[in-house]
Amino acid sequence: MPTVNLAKIEKSAATSAFLARGNMQMLIGGEWVDALSGDTLETRDPATGDVLARVPAAGADDVAHAVRAARDAFRAGVWSALTPSERARVLWH
Repeated sequence: MPTVNLAKIEKSAATSAFLARGNMQMLIGGEWVDALSGDTLETRDPATGDVLARVPAAGADDVAHAVRAARDAFRAGVWSALTPSERARVLWH
């Protein structure tokens, strides 16, 4: 099976901008945040082993925070009232 170098695959402008941030964060409660522990994980191109990005190593407390924020947003009608394209715009900006 041939290998695929993800670095050579054409990416959308949004994906390129997202990856250009380097250290990624999680979107929780409308804010970009690091893992509470500060720990990160490397994501690698499986074909080359190159590091693509560092992402938060979310723990149980991060998950609990995200679930609370999602529940609150859903109850308030904030997220559930958005169309899929509006949700995508929020996530990519």
